[in-house]
Amino acid sequence: MTRAKAFTRGSGYSEFISAASYGAVGDGTTNDTPAIRAAIAAANAAGGGTVYIPPGTYILNSAGDGFYAIAMSNVNNVRIQGAGEHLTILKVGNSQNVGPMAFTTCSKVAVLDLTLDGNSVNNTTLGVHGIRGQDLSYCLLERIRVINTNGYGMGFQGGDISYLTINDFYIANTDNDGIDFKN
Repeated sequence: MTRAKAFTRGSGYSEFISAASYGAVGDGTTNDTPAIRAAIAAANAAGGGTVYIPPGTYILNSAGDGFYAIAMSNVNNVRIQGAGEHLTILKVGNSQNVGPMAFTTCSKVAVLDLTLDGNSVNNTTLGVHGIRGQDLSYCLLERIRVINTNGYGMGFQGGDISYLTINDFYIANTDNDGIDFKN
């Protein structure tokens, strides 16, 4: 079942940016990491916004911080919106040995309606989580699937974590716990 999506310019997400307009193609072979990173950076630079990632499989190659392909630091008021957890898939490329997504020192960030696939069969580094957070406040993770990780599905470690909301999620095929909190 596909959910209809309505995008509004309220609630701190004033800009609407499609990752496709930054070059993301979601064809399952192209490295979409730079395009998705650029769209998030543009929303953050505008003071906030919604980064929409259309249906497709987006390959994530190379680590933004050494461990995660989409590594966000000091990002505020940004919403990353997929088309649905079975329609928008962010998948780590073969032999990349990174996790899909991480947040450090972020506030009012939302990730909705997508799948994060660590592609653990083709990546051997242990301890890389599907999504990782540190020093977060007022963040929302909703309607997310996290699959095939060599670490935790979701790991929240270090610093302060306050007002984190996790709703309607699915975690499968992880090498460690589904969700891990260490603070």
